[in-house]
Amino acid sequence: MPFATLPVRFFVYDVELDQIDDPDPIREVTEHDFIKDSGVIHYERHTKRENGVSQICLTKYPKGM
Repeated sequence: MPFATLPVRFFVYDVELDQIDDPDPIREVTEHDFIKDSGVIHYERHTKRENGVSQICLTKYPKGM
């Protein structure tokens, strides 16, 4: 499968969710909001064999995490 056809999902670490002790402080955002957010990008590629879906997940975490 060519890289260009894989769906890409964008996530950010939400400090406000972490402060209220949410068990999952990661939230999905639009590509535009992902680009505007500062932080360090973490890349994950999932395959159908291991996760049931082929996709790329990009998550931004605050620097130092």
